[in-house]
Amino acid sequence: MEIIKKLQSFDFERIKTDTLSILERYSWPQIGLTHSIKEMTAEEKLLESVGSIKDPDTGKFKFAETDFVVFNEEFKGTALYEMYQSLENIGRFRIMTMMGPVCYTIHNDLTRRYHYVIETNPDCIFLFPGLRQQFHIPCDQHLYLVDTRFRHTFVNGSRQRRIHLVLDDLSTLK
Repeated sequence: MEIIKKLQSFDFERIKTDTLSILERYSWPQIGLTHSIKEMTAEEKLLESVGSIKDPDTGKFKFAETDFVVFNEEFKGTALYEMYQSLENIGRFRIMTMMGPVCYTIHNDLTRRYHYVIETNPDCIFLFPGLRQQFHIPCDQHLYLVDTRFRHTFVNGSRQRRIHLVLDDLSTLK
């Protein structure tokens, strides 16, 4: 059972520059680079795909993972768009920042997720408690495929910022 797999490399300097430029304009913890086809404002396009797609009160899905099929026009022409175009079956694509120390709740996702690290440190760790495994994804220019369909959490045990690009792999939907 392979939980994490190292994949191809991308142009780190260009991707980092474009990511940090976006983060300078929008200081939110998550910024959606993909959105659905429905009519919405520019700000709604940036926020539609962030966070959980489940309503926390009802537990019902607000969206399907397959709804996020449009890459935001504002970011076309960036290295992030080139990454998006080079991969197949991508749904939500987000810039996710996490200031530590903090930990997500234990959960499982509907899809595997690609992770590309912009900033990290050794205290940023994926934990898979049911499998008794943990992983640190290094900042090494490579894309990693993480099987987040297994119950997991993510911990930033430092006081430093962590930045990952996170892309949903729609090919794993059943």
